[in-house]
Amino acid sequence: MNKKDLLSYCWKHSLFGNVVTTDGKSVDISDPGLHNRNEGPTFFNAKVRFNNTLWVGNAQILVNSSDWYLNGFDRNHKYDNVVLIICDIVDSEVTNSKGDTIPIAQGIIPENVTRNCNTLMGLGGDFLCHSYVMEYSTTLVRHAWLAAMQTEWLEQKTEHLRQIYRQNKSMEDTFFISLFSSFGFGANDDVMEKLANAVPMSVIDHYRDDLFQIEAIILGQAGLITDIECVPEKFHDKTLMEGYFQRLRNEYLYIAHKYSMKPISARFKPFNRRFSSPHVYLSMLANLIYRRSVSSSIVTGLASAKEVMDQLFTKATPYWEMHNQFGAITNKTEKKLSFDKMSYIMAASIVPFLFFYGRERSNEEICDRAFDIMEQMKVFSTAESSSFAQHGLEPATAGDTIALTQMKREYCQKHDCLRCRFGFEFIRKH
Repeated sequence: MNKKDLLSYCWKHSLFGNVVTTDGKSVDISDPGLHNRNEGPTFFNAKVRFNNTLWVGNAQILVNSSDWYLNGFDRNHKYDNVVLIICDIVDSEVTNSKGDTIPIAQGIIPENVTRNCNTLMGLGGDFLCHSYVMEYSTTLVRHAWLAAMQTEWLEQKTEHLRQIYRQNKSMEDTFFISLFSSFGFGANDDVMEKLANAVPMSVIDHYRDDLFQIEAIILGQAGLITDIECVPEKFHDKTLMEGYFQRLRNEYLYIAHKYSMKPISARFKPFNRRFSSPHVYLSMLANLIYRRSVSSSIVTGLASAKEVMDQLFTKATPYWEMHNQFGAITNKTEKKLSFDKMSYIMAASIVPFLFFYGRERSNEEICDRAFDIMEQMKVFSTAESSSFAQHGLEPATAGDTIALTQMKREYCQKHDCLRCRFGFEFIRKH
């Protein structure tokens, strides 16, 4: 646990007891200020009273007061407006670049805060706060935090699309990359985006009328058919006997040579218990592209969640009806995108793209439509939201599912409990 982060947390939420400067002045925190996570003082525009005299300026959090000099803050004019330093250990006096002495106060972290933070951040197992959310948070707190998480999800997705668009200057390519990424379903988003960048749209467009060739391009660029070693050894004989792998490989090698394409080297994580390998989902994606049911122009013309779901329907090619992996025969069944998977793609790709497109084109009607589609979506489930549902925090809307997914990925899995509202409630009340 980072001591500076914990000190910042206690300052931000006024969890310190009586705060007194090293020269005996009482400190009353009227406003802790705005937490700055970038370069510069830790908190901007704090308001503190020293013996009833109000000071307005910045507050700096340090582990040792001498860290002020180790970091060169005494020579940095950005820190001249610091009016108070809060630290764990006071081992030196502090002056700014003007030579002015800055008041120092020792922050005493309450024992229960340290204990509960240790529990939340890994010393007590997996995400223990999940089982306490319903007990230690009010309905208002839950609704407010989930709303914030949904907004954060949309903002992150939109900003990422903006960065992609700045690089390629093409709306169609931006949508294409976003769609690919959403087929990672959380576990493989980064790998799928890397794959999208390795599959030129110009090449796909050239083979739009041939599903077999599209599948060969995608599986080939994913590094899944370059040679027989891509298949688990126990399935080698069956794979070679069936011939489908060899046909795909030969087609891919021809196209790859023609267009100087090279496969990506990233490894896929298991998608879920049913499909540990990516082949089936990549086949579904190939079929979606082949059917021409989604593109930037088509998506921006959709008006409802139902219309989006209709366009997203896709299934794997016939070979995969009896296989999850090359050579691994299963009972014959139609492999198609489930409701939850289509809902995830809508939330992770379609809605953010609509919102981004509307902003980029200064079209508020399209932005509003993105929110309308989100509200129309039926409740669905992700692995992340399910981990909360089993403890009583059931998503009531699709937005709740998105919010819980965002929270699990960006806060729980990163053990960033100090920024989480549920984590705050646990630390404060547990």
